[in-house]
Amino acid sequence: MENNVLPQTWNTFRHRDETGLRCAVPADTAVPRFLFSGAWDYSGQHPEMRALSGYRNTIARQSVRMNGFYLFQIVASEAQADRPR
Repeated sequence: MENNVLPQTWNTFRHRDETGLRCAVPADTAVPRFLFSGAWDYSGQHPEMRALSGYRNTIARQSVRMNGFYLFQIVASEAQADRPR
């Protein structure tokens, strides 16, 4: 993946206890081991991350380049709407 190009599709994960905390991993990147700890739920693939309130394009680019994933927090109203029922 080039440094200036963000992935088109992200695998996203929701923290079970911290409802607004999300982790996005490029679909073409290995999922980090901490996401298998039991504290995270897979929430699907998203082709366009900008729709989520906490997403920041520049920070995502830097985070993916350095870590291979992007952690961010969404606002409470979105977190509640996105919770499993």
